[in-house]
Amino acid sequence: MRNFFVQAYLSYRGLFLWLNWTAYISNVVLRPILMLLMFALVGKFAADSDAAQAYMIGMIGYAIPVILLGGILQSFVYERVFGTISFIYSSPGSRVAVFFSRGVLHFPNSILACALSFLFGWLVLSLDLSTLNWWTMIVSVLLTAAACTAFALFLGNFTMMLGEFFNLYNAAMGLFLAMTGVIIPIASLPWFFGDLANGIPLTHGLVALRGAFAGMDIGAVRDELLLEALVGLGYAIAGIVVYMLVERDARARSSLERSPA
Repeated sequence: MRNFFVQAYLSYRGLFLWLNWTAYISNVVLRPILMLLMFALVGKFAADSDAAQAYMIGMIGYAIPVILLGGILQSFVYERVFGTISFIYSSPGSRVAVFFSRGVLHFPNSILACALSFLFGWLVLSLDLSTLNWWTMIVSVLLTAAACTAFALFLGNFTMMLGEFFNLYNAAMGLFLAMTGVIIPIASLPWFFGDLANGIPLTHGLVALRGAFAGMDIGAVRDELLLEALVGLGYAIAGIVVYMLVERDARARSSLERSPA
């Protein structure tokens, strides 16, 4: 366990280039708050206060994958760019420990971004907490963050092969925004996209989070929480399998570069 947390700390310090005050505050603090503000005002002035409340809850949940994907994807890319991946491939250490350690210290960043969005919505935008079930909200946020961490680790494999993360990061953010119920209700999506949304982290966690604001206890949203956990577990398993396959392919070709074919 000591080696695992040392690996997590060192990868976070060495591969997370937003770890300076300017980048950290702008990405973890200001970005989720400004996104919340923008969509809350859109909901209020384009529709009504109920829409503003719905959009704010959506953006509180959306703050979780925003920071997780940005932090974890760049860690995978810089592992390759800085040349440290070759040391991992030549070591006898546990690949499972290396893989999952990439997400450990990004997890609390996502909780912080979510909490700050929540606080700003309550203090500045009159987010309605009158029926909020706090325990359901806490469990929903923690489980959603865990599932989104697994998803980010899974995608990290592909960014390492591509050698950059911005394109995949932006595509993933658009996917989360459009298809997980953050702004557009799942029921309003075309049937294919509605089914696809069930396999994306945040979808079921956000349903549970909305239930928390409606006063539901954990038992009432148990099925959604279970589905969120299963989605996260699926990406965790798929992620470590792909991670090992990438290493096997790199060893076979003595390179991380993809074949032109």
